[in-house]
Amino acid sequence: MKRLTILIASMSMAMTISAQSKIETLFKQMDSNTAVHRIQKNHYTDKETSPTTFCYNDKMAVAKNDFNKLVKQIVETFNAEATNAYNFYQKTADSPNTSTMRVSYGTGNQYAITFGSHAQHNYLVALFHDSENSLKRHAYALVWYEEGDSVTVLRYHIYGNNPQRTRVTSRSKNRDAIIIKNQDGEDIVINYNTIDGPEQPVNTDVEFMKKFGMLRIAFIEANKNHQSMLCTGLSIKILELCKNSGKLLTNSERKICTDAIQALQKQVADDQYMIGVLEEAKLNLKTINPKD
Repeated sequence: MKRLTILIASMSMAMTISAQSKIETLFKQMDSNTAVHRIQKNHYTDKETSPTTFCYNDKMAVAKNDFNKLVKQIVETFNAEATNAYNFYQKTADSPNTSTMRVSYGTGNQYAITFGSHAQHNYLVALFHDSENSLKRHAYALVWYEEGDSVTVLRYHIYGNNPQRTRVTSRSKNRDAIIIKNQDGEDIVINYNTIDGPEQPVNTDVEFMKKFGMLRIAFIEANKNHQSMLCTGLSIKILELCKNSGKLLTNSERKICTDAIQALQKQVADDQYMIGVLEEAKLNLKTINPKD
């Protein structure tokens, strides 16, 4: 069977009323296409109503003959919106291109999807500024690859803070805590006195990522404020979390956390104890059995 790869070429493009309206229309058409069968739905939002961030991920299956008709529409649609996007990524199966694109989401951009890491997959990713909020952005992505007699399609719509425009706007410090206020006006409190307090159970990978994200932020802020004792305690907390609950993570989530720990190690390059503790946390993530 001929491999389903594509040559993605630049095309003349017309502006539309909504920067990403053609991609949104394509996604709606896929939902109504009887040849496209959704086999898995993973939708994350930080709020049930009016979410400030979300990641809608749908896994679909399409017969190869039917996909031959659909792939032309997919490529044309994304290329038609390429000039409207502020960032555009494309990669075909067997491409010598080794680049990847990481798209973050979550209230603190604590989660992320990395596109381009599988050599046998095809990728199209387009990022657009939110016209109603300059600090936010939409990301749309389609990933596809052959699997048996069909083609598996992974579809993403991710909305959240634009990392290029969102930053911490103010910090205040008192005897007990650092309080960070971000661009959304939300307070992130890092309390020194509760670092050894009672643990909340971690039962899912989402709970792990939330807790890991807060420990990471606390570590960075404590290091900036030269709180070496707090950094040491936080590094041990990260080790405990990875050792006790790392088995909950998917393979991609494990990589995100491993990369984040490595970045923390660079911040304390002169402290061999903390580097060793964080290295042990990384090793615990590598030795677990991944979910995917």
